Amino acid sequence: MKDLREWMQVIRDMGELVEVHTEVDPHLEITEIADRVMKAGGPAILFTNVTGSKMPVLINQFGSERRMAAGLGGTDLDQIASRISEIAEMQPPQGVMEKVKALGKLRELASLGTKTVKNGPCQEVVLTGDDVDLDLVPILHCWPGDGGPFITLPLVFSNDPVTGSRNCGMYRVQKVDKRTCMMHWQIHKDGRQHLLDSEGRVRDLSGVLSDITASALSPAALAGLQALDVSTLPVVEQGELQVPWTGMTKFIAIGLNYADHAAESGMAIPKEPVVFQKTTECAVGCHHDVVLPQGSVKTDWEVELGVVIGTRARYVSEEDALSHVAGYCLINDVSEREYQIERGGTWDKGKGCDTFGPIGPWLVTADEVGDVQQLGMWLDVNGQRMQTGNTATMIFNVAQIVSYLSRFMTLNPGDVITTGTPPGVGMGQKPNPVYLKPGDVMRLGIDGLGEQQQTVHAWNPALIDA
Repeated sequence: MKDLREWMQVIRDMGELVEVHTEVDPHLEITEIADRVMKAGGPAILFTNVTGSKMPVLINQFGSERRMAAGLGGTDLDQIASRISEIAEMQPPQGVMEKVKALGKLRELASLGTKTVKNGPCQEVVLTGDDVDLDLVPILHCWPGDGGPFITLPLVFSNDPVTGSRNCGMYRVQKVDKRTCMMHWQIHKDGRQHLLDSEGRVRDLSGVLSDITASALSPAALAGLQALDVSTLPVVEQGELQVPWTGMTKFIAIGLNYADHAAESGMAIPKEPVVFQKTTECAVGCHHDVVLPQGSVKTDWEVELGVVIGTRARYVSEEDALSHVAGYCLINDVSEREYQIERGGTWDKGKGCDTFGPIGPWLVTADEVGDVQQLGMWLDVNGQRMQTGNTATMIFNVAQIVSYLSRFMTLNPGDVITTGTPPGVGMGQKPNPVYLKPGDVMRLGIDGLGEQQQTVHAWNPALIDA
């Protein structure tokens, strides 16, 4: 397809495009309509009558598998993915016959590269000087808490001016007035390339490794990092802290692992560890906003010790269990009690909601922690101390938990286990339970593992994806 008009005709012919001719406002109204249509699995929408602009707005054009496949020139995403895999994994042909057979794929591969052009459909309208007026462009203000109208530029490809390495990112340009925009930049957003030195300064690891992946958590890899002369690494400003490592395949949780918490929950002390799963998608950085699910009225807090696996564990003994641990971290096991307890089935659906797993700020290696069964922990809500505890009162200690889990599943490097919470959760408050509401602020910490802080918000998908 050569341009947007041709693409719109394709999805129109498919019955996947609806045109709205009623006047709509780019301030909140368009995105509210689009949000409801997207969640209902609806079509692409062309708004032809936008308040304050002569330009139409096309939205949700790739919001279904059928439209995505059509945009990629096919009818089935699995077939398209297979074709891409064949091209990406193609090995150099051996012999004349293989070369002849590979000609078709080679032609297709050659056509996939980026091209530099002097003219393109996006340059059909160019305004300069006094003709520039951003008020004529229907720039969307997406949600009430946003900073204003933004132009979002997805899939922006750029090259590092020093190394030449290519990056693909998403950028937001904020409209300030009719002739002014601001580009939002954030330095050192990726906290996984940093370490904290003994004096509390953040050091840049990007010259040593590109990311702290699961393979970087092995004893050999950690020993290599430990051997570094940290003083030679650049000191950088602390940016937004993400989950401290990548490659997590499982987010496993242990319930009722403190006797006094089991008592306040009105549940018996378990004879074996209570095991459930949190979704890996719920894992967020330590200061990320916590977003309440739609209709939630019983969302709760839980300060917990996280155990990060460094080497594969399968049927390991309690004596050997801690040798498979790379380190420890602070976790807030945010929980929706109605979904967890009152809606039937397992606990998982009250535990894995988006943003329900803040992790960090740091992954602290096991050698720096000392006795993991002697760590104090606490959590405040709006400045009031709600939880105070110590890992010494765990029913099942870390070694027992790792060994136990390894009998039922393989624990891979990068997997994390959150090990239960002490008393003081909202569900256990007397005389009546207390649950989180929009505007509440949680602050929590564990000795030697740092602190977290999260603000609670009503349902807002833009905050989840921020």
